[in-house]
Amino acid sequence: MEIPGSTVHSADPIPDAFPVEESNRDPNVFLSIGTLIPDDELISEKPFLKDIIITERTSFLDIDKEKHIPSSPTAKKGICFRVGIAFLALALVAAIITLSLFLTRPSTSTNTTKYVYQPKTIVYYWTVSNFIQNLDGVPRFTLGVNGRPSFESVIEVTRGDRIILHLTNNLTVPTAIHFHGLYQRGTPFMDGPSGVTQCPIAPNQTYTYNFTTGDIDGTFFWHGHYKQHYVDGFKGPMIIHDPNDNHVDFDASPSATYSSEAMLLLSDWYHEQSEVLLERYLDGAINPDGIEPIWDSGLINGIGQFECTKNPNVTCVQQEKQAYVQTIGVGETIRLRVCNAASFAAFLFSIDGHSLTVIEVDSVDVIPYTVDSLVINIAQRYSVLVTANQPIGNYLMRAVMYHGDPWTATNIMPVGMNPTVTAILNYNKVLPAKAPITIQPLQNPSILIDTNLVPSEPKQPPPIGANDVTVLFEFEFTTKGNDTYQKAYPSVSTLKDGKWDLHFTNSYTPLMGDFLLNQAWEHGSQWIPEAASNTIFVKTGQVVDIVVRNDDAGEHPMHLHGQSFWVMDMGVANSLASIPRTYPNKNPVRRDVVSITACPYDDNGCLPGNATGFSGWTAPLNGTNVNALPEATGGASNWFGYAVLRFVADNPGIWLFHCHIEWHIAAGLVMNFAVGVPEIQQLSRPGVANQTCSSLNQWSLKTRK
Repeated sequence: MEIPGSTVHSADPIPDAFPVEESNRDPNVFLSIGTLIPDDELISEKPFLKDIIITERTSFLDIDKEKHIPSSPTAKKGICFRVGIAFLALALVAAIITLSLFLTRPSTSTNTTKYVYQPKTIVYYWTVSNFIQNLDGVPRFTLGVNGRPSFESVIEVTRGDRIILHLTNNLTVPTAIHFHGLYQRGTPFMDGPSGVTQCPIAPNQTYTYNFTTGDIDGTFFWHGHYKQHYVDGFKGPMIIHDPNDNHVDFDASPSATYSSEAMLLLSDWYHEQSEVLLERYLDGAINPDGIEPIWDSGLINGIGQFECTKNPNVTCVQQEKQAYVQTIGVGETIRLRVCNAASFAAFLFSIDGHSLTVIEVDSVDVIPYTVDSLVINIAQRYSVLVTANQPIGNYLMRAVMYHGDPWTATNIMPVGMNPTVTAILNYNKVLPAKAPITIQPLQNPSILIDTNLVPSEPKQPPPIGANDVTVLFEFEFTTKGNDTYQKAYPSVSTLKDGKWDLHFTNSYTPLMGDFLLNQAWEHGSQWIPEAASNTIFVKTGQVVDIVVRNDDAGEHPMHLHGQSFWVMDMGVANSLASIPRTYPNKNPVRRDVVSITACPYDDNGCLPGNATGFSGWTAPLNGTNVNALPEATGGASNWFGYAVLRFVADNPGIWLFHCHIEWHIAAGLVMNFAVGVPEIQQLSRPGVANQTCSSLNQWSLKTRK
């Protein structure tokens, strides 16, 4: 069985890395998924590539038709002579495939037979460039792939597949890609963050990302990880299928859970370029309070509706853009993979008249849990099942963008911005152009609470012992010393002999011209990271607790690269000693992005530590908490939000832990875990790593002249 969706060919031995290549490919050979496939060049340059299947799409992640490309120029000759033989061969192949599927397809009624999937190698040729696009009615320069919006560049593979992505940089500045949610076990050089696991790709150069998906599947996305390219639209969907998905309806069995799927990529959208916004954000003279830029619009799968008539100062070329339409058959159940790919906005997602049954969170399958709506913070992903069980018609899908505390520092919305982004769920007997059925949103909808989710595959977190690591991650936004703007200053301490041992209080600054993983690989145990890299060391196999303390009136979506974590506990507290240290839940939710609760606050900021009776208040555990954490230097003076996250450091590499609000990354709300430095030296370093740094340094020298 093959899961369609990309350029696929039979798996053959693949070298660990390819040399840097210049791209001289025919721009006319283009696929809607953003893949260039010059057939003759592929076969002549890389003889291990065999049959190639290309899937064309006419809608976002919907599969419509396939065509087969001949594997060599000679295959195009003598077609008439061989047509009879071809028909005989096809008949034989069809018989074999039919027998194979009969013997190997899983039974959706009992799920006792597992399909043995043969991993494949999927090759992408992408060129990133900057050109004018109109996503919400207002044209602007936007980063795209192969001359199309990045949202259309879908990576869709199956668990165990190898991905080879050749990224050519046609920008005037460097760039890089991160594959969000992938662990990159054994291939940390492919993780993507500039200055951490690679040098960014210099203009007119190509970087080859080459890795396997390993044993992970679910909903992901890819995005730029150099400066704020993410803000400018350099991001797109990524799906890794489970070949033995117990939910999918392979045989139209009535006991199956869903028979189709689609991805909904939610995003905020700015009408100005990221470098303009960033300069204004980091200018202490005009923005002394560090107020983050507010978006102008919102998008669902790259389509938004800016209310042009309300803002005469904005040039619109299309007054009303057609909303994205997702078609579903009457009585059908569809799996919607909902991903927040925003830079700053959190969403409340719902579908009028329909419930949402959550079956996956951040690539972790969970026991089905039904709600009316989802709060989705930045970089989080959910899969939900939706059944077309209402009267035939069109129904609004709503993605409400939160404004004001605890989400944004200001309640002011740009003129013309509609805070509710909409798309249409279309029952297939209704023309999409018809107006949706008017349904008033529920007055008291049930909203998903993450801690209510239970992974369907139990995985009990190991206890944390004397030889393990407890990290206290605190931060503040302030201006110090010679700072010209307000920065984020993370403070990182580890628990040692019952006290907190402070490692650093630094605003993170990424390296240029080299990268942390390269330094660790070259110097091993002698490596001393630069102070501004905010790096702490963890031994392979240690259990790590991250206690995140949030003394801010805003929520922060914290993301860990390289692994997922158990969410052991989260809430608000007025002292570290009141944070629970024993956890009754033996199967807590696992994910790679968690929204850290804001501190309880009023107009003056976080409430003082002696405040009581506010919404969400419970009596503190002081004096009764077993193995209580010590207070940090100075003690607690206010209430704060917190989360306790646990992971096993079993994946050697340098892994970012950062807030996924793009403006906070730029302000320095970042740290790194250096996991297993001796084991890092045992990894294979691809040749493209040093080549990319060399090209970057040459480009930097030229631009300085």
